[in-house]
Amino acid sequence: PGLKPPWLAGLVSKQRQQAPDSAGRAKMGEAREGWSARLGFLSAAIGSAVGLGNVWRFPNLSYTYGGGAFFLPYLLAMVFIGIPILTLEFALGQVFRSGDVVAFGAMNKRLRGVGLGSVWCGFMVVCYYVLIIAWAITMLINSFQGSVSFPWTNYGSGPSDFFFEKVVGLGPELLSDGSLNRSTKIVPQTWVGVTFVWLCIYLCTFKGPKMAGRITYVTMLVPFAILIVLACFFGGLVGAQEGIDLYIGKWDMDQLSGSEKKCGGGTRVCDEAWPDAVAQVFFSLGVTFGVMTAYASYNPVKQGVQTDAIVCALGDVLSSFIAGFVVFASIGVLAKATGATAESAASGSGGLGLVFISMPS
Repeated sequence: PGLKPPWLAGLVSKQRQQAPDSAGRAKMGEAREGWSARLGFLSAAIGSAVGLGNVWRFPNLSYTYGGGAFFLPYLLAMVFIGIPILTLEFALGQVFRSGDVVAFGAMNKRLRGVGLGSVWCGFMVVCYYVLIIAWAITMLINSFQGSVSFPWTNYGSGPSDFFFEKVVGLGPELLSDGSLNRSTKIVPQTWVGVTFVWLCIYLCTFKGPKMAGRITYVTMLVPFAILIVLACFFGGLVGAQEGIDLYIGKWDMDQLSGSEKKCGGGTRVCDEAWPDAVAQVFFSLGVTFGVMTAYASYNPVKQGVQTDAIVCALGDVLSSFIAGFVVFASIGVLAKATGATAESAASGSGGLGLVFISMPS
């Protein structure tokens, strides 16, 4: 008592003066629109957390650092770092009824830059995802063009050439005179895909959180269902077991410590498993980007943030776990079909090469 910082004392005083409305939201200025249901918020939060980090980064890290042994640092980082930070972001959103810019600015006006930084990072991530989704749409449309087999089956050296030449539209690195190719030409299929994705984003959000929450029931649950279907499909093919053994069949705890480059085929220092696990939690949960704070700002003030954070984290972990089965089962099938070893095929178990080259193969 008497030692509260000015921003907290003012906030508490204001909240006491203004009673919450029927939905539990504090009326600061004008009532803030809320989600249609708590499930809408959770589906949006889980859908935001689950992404490329679950599909192409987590399985690769698991393979690099001792298979199932990597679950130890990953789960520890999730419990002791990821969930507490996610809880804090949910709490910031619900208390300040706005995103990071307002929340940090309410503490101290000089902290608004922290909020602006998180918003900028979130915008950059969205631009990154939009481009990759545009490539995926282009790849999907092209997949229907083959009369007997996929169009990349007999194209050049296979999916790699097809992806870079037909989908990305990547030109040669050097021009005929030996100078660096700095082409800035517009790739038509990519431009159309990017425009379509941005239009979809607008249509999903312009009506506010109530409509966006209902849309996330589809955009979150359908990909999750597809992931389960792919896990069952690849898991039933010949060679899948060899790939799954690489993912979770081995528990090499020695690959979680040591300063020598013994992990990832001799390319990674094993001690890096711990910081990589923390980075995976940040990358996968989507914390510190301002997204979770903004989502939670549409919640009732007294909604339990701890429960929401745990549910969101569990959904993220489960998605990563299932995605690992999909990735390594497909790698085992590819190795069996090409006569290669599962270890050599697993060298491409992360990044763009996994989604657009290895799996199409």
